[in-house]
Amino acid sequence: MTAISCGLSTMVLLLTMLATETHGWAVVWTLFVAYGLIGTVNIMLEGIFFNIFPLATAISFLASGLITAFTLSAAMVLVAGKMPADGYEPQRAQLKKGWLLRLPVLAFAYVILFFVAGGLVYPYVRHFYENRVMPSMGTVVGGEFVRGLIYAVAMLPFARLATGHRWRAAGILGLCLSFFGGIAPLLLPNNKYLPVDILPYHLVEVGCENFVLGVIGACLFVAKTPKATTSTVSKDSVMV
Repeated sequence: MTAISCGLSTMVLLLTMLATETHGWAVVWTLFVAYGLIGTVNIMLEGIFFNIFPLATAISFLASGLITAFTLSAAMVLVAGKMPADGYEPQRAQLKKGWLLRLPVLAFAYVILFFVAGGLVYPYVRHFYENRVMPSMGTVVGGEFVRGLIYAVAMLPFARLATGHRWRAAGILGLCLSFFGGIAPLLLPNNKYLPVDILPYHLVEVGCENFVLGVIGACLFVAKTPKATTSTVSKDSVMV
């Protein structure tokens, strides 16, 4: 299961790198922010909010996770031969207008998705949570809003550099959020914080809600691909 989890994360990182079609530290930063914020920071915050693991464990998890994310991102870009950035201009290096105001919109959308998906699976995981000390509703809403903002920020570097049609970016962002933010970590064996009998339900819950969030994020942040003008096409045809 460890090999499957690592293999899935690597596959999604590779797809993300190829979908940017950029070079140098820009693509390292893009991979690191997506993998580090989604797969480490957000999981750590969730563990703290819901008292799943102690603070010392969370800090250790954060440090090791961010180091791993940066090392893997840099190594992948280096092995792919994409480190040199001299003279390279990305095809798209912009976000949708008004992207800053859309950050809280996406965070609010995540809160809604969190409660909808959580409500659907709660009957199957009730036995695990009903005897635990849970935070107040206000704390949960505020905490998930913060996590939604982190998800939104994690999408921005890729949304800025993604090439191709917006649906392609939507698919990549959906995969990043669903795999880094839930599926890959939950597949790791020897999980001493969540019992085996509830893991399948959380896999479906987090995988679905995060994929939908990625699609929404692409619609909010990814600018349309510039189209070639008719005059340019005609000029090129004459030259040929």
